Amino acid sequence: MSTRRGTAWMEGNPNLKPETSTSYELSANYQETNWMVEATVYRNNVDNLINRDFNNQIGEDSGRPVYTYKNTDKARIDGVELGGRVALTETLSLKGDFTFTDARDQTTGELLTNRPRQSASTRFDWQTSQKLTTFVRATYSGKQKLNDTTDLNGYTLMDLGMNYQVNKLVRVRAGVSNVANKRLSDEVTMLGYSEDPRTWYVGFTSNF
Repeated sequence: MSTRRGTAWMEGNPNLKPETSTSYELSANYQETNWMVEATVYRNNVDNLINRDFNNQIGEDSGRPVYTYKNTDKARIDGVELGGRVALTETLSLKGDFTFTDARDQTTGELLTNRPRQSASTRFDWQTSQKLTTFVRATYSGKQKLNDTTDLNGYTLMDLGMNYQVNKLVRVRAGVSNVANKRLSDEVTMLGYSEDPRTWYVGFTSNF
């Protein structure tokens, strides 16, 4: 199949072994009337992790390089997730979350690809009237390894939106995603990683 935004091909690998994993997770959650916090720690031990192998070209077709998939014998993915929300007033609320991930090849000690070390998001909601709710959201993706030679640096996206309850049956939504029109570098884009440009949207939901 086509990959890297049409600049390369991915081919199946009949020699792949099935991926298996054992996961451990511990979570805690505390709630009050106007606020809530939660935390989770986890560990995934993975045997024969299946990954795209962009470090080794196996051929060429129609002028485009061909890649395939590979197994990572043993991998371990450790992480911490933190989250919470708080009602600032009767009409204003704030919620957010943060994740730290340490994902490594247990044989080499190298970081696994396509897994940001940190990620976070926060959202501010304002109930401007009984029918209208507006929000501002920021999403951060931390630095991640794409292949042996290329890293994707951390970046933040901003979104704005609103929801309007026209009546009991119809709700209208509108907004703009990627307000700052953030673009990734050409080098990263050629590897198949991109973000949608600034996008305006409008829609509605009807219940009947």
